[in-house]
Amino acid sequence: MKLRAADVQKIDSQSSVQTKKIKNKHSEIRILLFEDMARDAELVRLSLENAGLNCRLTRIDNLADLRGKLKENRFDIVISDYHLPNANINEVLAQTLEIVPNMPFIVVSGLVSEEEVIDLLKSGARDFVSKSNLARLAPAITREIVEADKRRRWLEAERSLRTSEKLLTQVMAASEDAIVLIENGRISDCNAATVTMFKTGTKNVLVGASPLQYSPEVQPDGVSSLLRWRQNLALADKQSFFRFDWHFCRADKKMFPVQVSLTPAQHKGRPLLHMTIVDMSELRNLQDAQAHLAEEERVIGELLQLSFKYSELREFLQAVLSLIVTIPWLPLQQRGAIYLVDEESVDTLRLAGDFQLPDSILEQGRAIPIGGNCFPENWVIKYSDMDNDESLDQGHSSASDLLSAYSKFPLRGDELLGAMCLELAPSMHFNEANRSFLCRIASEISLVIQRFLAEQRIHYQATHNELTNLPNRRLLIRWAQSWWQETVRLEKKRPLVLFEVDNLKQINDSLGRAIADQLLVAIGQRLSELLNEDEFISHLSGDLFCLVSTVQKESWSAKSKSVQTLVEKIHNHIRQPFFINEHELHVTVSVGAAWVPNDGGADDLLVQAEMALHRAKSKIRGSVEIYEPHLAQDVMARHFLENDLRHAINHQELVLYFQPQVSPIDGTIKGCESLLRWKHKELGWISPGQFIPIAEESGLIFSLGDWVLEEACRIAKSWQQSGYNPVPVAVNISAEQFHQKNFLEIICTVLSSTGLDPQWLELEVTESVAMQNAEEVVAVMHQLSQMGVGLAIDDFGTGYSSLSYLQAFPLSKLKVDRAFVKDLGAGDSGSVARFIMQLAQSEGLKTVVEGVETESQREFFCELNCDLIQGYYYSPAVSAEHFVKLLDKGIATPSNQAVGLKLSSDTPTESGQSKD
Repeated sequence: MKLRAADVQKIDSQSSVQTKKIKNKHSEIRILLFEDMARDAELVRLSLENAGLNCRLTRIDNLADLRGKLKENRFDIVISDYHLPNANINEVLAQTLEIVPNMPFIVVSGLVSEEEVIDLLKSGARDFVSKSNLARLAPAITREIVEADKRRRWLEAERSLRTSEKLLTQVMAASEDAIVLIENGRISDCNAATVTMFKTGTKNVLVGASPLQYSPEVQPDGVSSLLRWRQNLALADKQSFFRFDWHFCRADKKMFPVQVSLTPAQHKGRPLLHMTIVDMSELRNLQDAQAHLAEEERVIGELLQLSFKYSELREFLQAVLSLIVTIPWLPLQQRGAIYLVDEESVDTLRLAGDFQLPDSILEQGRAIPIGGNCFPENWVIKYSDMDNDESLDQGHSSASDLLSAYSKFPLRGDELLGAMCLELAPSMHFNEANRSFLCRIASEISLVIQRFLAEQRIHYQATHNELTNLPNRRLLIRWAQSWWQETVRLEKKRPLVLFEVDNLKQINDSLGRAIADQLLVAIGQRLSELLNEDEFISHLSGDLFCLVSTVQKESWSAKSKSVQTLVEKIHNHIRQPFFINEHELHVTVSVGAAWVPNDGGADDLLVQAEMALHRAKSKIRGSVEIYEPHLAQDVMARHFLENDLRHAINHQELVLYFQPQVSPIDGTIKGCESLLRWKHKELGWISPGQFIPIAEESGLIFSLGDWVLEEACRIAKSWQQSGYNPVPVAVNISAEQFHQKNFLEIICTVLSSTGLDPQWLELEVTESVAMQNAEEVVAVMHQLSQMGVGLAIDDFGTGYSSLSYLQAFPLSKLKVDRAFVKDLGAGDSGSVARFIMQLAQSEGLKTVVEGVETESQREFFCELNCDLIQGYYYSPAVSAEHFVKLLDKGIATPSNQAVGLKLSSDTPTESGQSKD
């Protein structure tokens, strides 16, 4: 029996199917992970998920679980850390291979010496992957599972061959072997199998002939057949039996191997020699095939080792070419090349690796178009289309008038990757086995190329912004280290400039995310066009970009002037309108800059620029701020204040104050607004204008807002239970709170837990909140209105909406901002305030005027039929205990005439405070 080429191809085909199955996102890879650190196990899972592998990860951290899992479950691969507190890596490897001998085993670890890695590979581990390079883990898993499947199939094939060999021996022993009787050195008789074996046609041709007549003059080992035959006869006579290997020739003169058994015997008193001949041709062919397969596997193994030895694709291709063209049993001239499809021009092949090619070919064939004459004329390869040319898959092309020809083999993944071209030895061609093996080599090379390309893509994706394809923060930080060191060494000054698109959020809210993304891409392209060779642009995140320059200019010493010049260069380019989907968009940028050298190191540079940018954003749009040391102090102060605010919220150290809303006609208290106050243990009263933005930026606004809402409702309910006439209590709602998905649920829960009737709760939102996602806001407001909760627009007139646009909202009140009140009678005629009042009253809305502090202001709004006024004229915001005294009177008198209402010295005044 011999292993046919078709069997080899079948195994390769099954391996290809296995590869596709692994890559199929619906096919699950079962991984047993020996790892004591849950964090590292999560990193492994994320790496495989990002690589597109569908994996089921089972983590263990001791040998008992290892044995149990391997015996109870079926896993495709085992991955283990090297440093294990509960086990030794060698024990883990040994027990794994003892329970499941063919199980792929990969070691994933951090710092491990080369000698330790080599020892593990010698002990049976299949690969080692560094934790610092987890991107290589997914390709390694795919490869090892496929290779394990191949090994299993080869073992099955070998077992099948051994079984066939045994069956063949049994059949020969039964009757099919040649049996010959020899007398006086001549054949006296033989069976039919002998005639068949020697192809003589009849037995008569054999009878009377000497066995030496059917033997070559010299055996394959170089010894004379006559001499060796006599030696074998002597040994058979001496030992009564002797078996040896021999070569006979058939009637057609073709030599074939046999195994001969000689047994001396007697027949009718005459000495005979009984000879049994077993034809070993099939068995030798099988052994040769096995040896050949072993050699092919050795070559494949070396190829795979090369793929992990080299980090650059070209180096690997050079090495693998030198391996292939020097295989002794292939009819090659030891010259060749590998071409890959050009990344920038997919219809062009570009030379990626060559071995001993003459300069004439290298000059002609570094870049070759696919189609037409794909290779130089002296390569004797012509085809019009690499994907459709049938000869490409056959791997051979020759011409009778040339001394040599080149064979080509396609390199393919999901699409064409390139071609491997090998020069044939003169007057030689590939047989089916050669061609099949080289096709397999091409397939393995294709897998490695895909792995290299995948790693390149992963590296690119990890270091570039997905939207704009500009370098991202990770690459910037990596690059900035060497840039900073060079700048310090040259004793020069260089700027790092951060700039943020000011109005991207408004564009996103009004026109949608798709338009905003296209705008960012356009900005990135425009900035890239603006750059000189000595400048570097990076897209850090969202609307944030970074520019650094390698120019050494003496003018950099004048910090503000030089940065302003650079910024103006950017502004002039960016302020030109962008046309996105028929929208004309105008943007500005705020800028923060830091300098090298600075007070810190390379790692501090970006942080310092971000501090400067944060300060610039607090000013008007398009501002520029250069980092100075005091900015770091401001950031630290803000950080400590955030921590103190978090502590104050958790320990209920904040308090609500209430400012009455009064009828300007008779002073009757008709409602109140709840205002948050914080008295710091060390700093005293902190302005809400100072700590509310911190709460919004840090996310504390949610817990803070929930507490304010519940506390205001609880206090309002307690006033009612104490017998005071109910008045609505207004609560300011931030944009972050209002746009929570469970905002309605929060309102319902608070009203239910405090027992406050919804009609006594009023929610105040600003114009900007109302205009964000207007359709969603309208839906939420209608549900609140149906519940009975009052709704008011706060600070009306300071935003960008109009009252007519707000008609869609179910409002109960409109609050006129204090900005239209404070200058009445001091150069302000009140025309804006009068216009707002008239509009509101025409829509049937109640009006509340904030910031009323004088009698003349009260009289002005009385004449305009204002419903309620709120301000220092009647009372500042007071504690709940003080507000009860106001409720007890029922009527508010001007604060300068108040009787029996003495404010505590501990009460925060409006000086330096915002009302919120």
